Amino acid sequence: TFVNKNTILQVSRNSVRVISSGEWIRVHIRMYTMTRNDTIITNREKLENELEEVKEVLRRNEKELQNLRKENSKSFMIAACLVFVCFLIYGTYLLIFGNI
Repeated sequence: TFVNKNTILQVSRNSVRVISSGEWIRVHIRMYTMTRNDTIITNREKLENELEEVKEVLRRNEKELQNLRKENSKSFMIAACLVFVCFLIYGTYLLIFGNI
């Protein structure tokens, strides 16, 4: 948009007011908007990629945690069975031989 040199302009956010005529002329600064939008889009894409990487790490860690919990329960069952067998042997020993 071209404006006469004698015209006074009052600029606000996305519009320009021509004071001599009192009209508001909508001015979109395309280059600024495009640059800003490109920056926002690239930042958004970068953040979305990082979010996907974090989600993948979280999924992998959750699976690993489930496997560790299974292993932990297996080792606990083995220890509990070992304690049970020890008490069973001690009980049968007391039944057979009486007092120690």
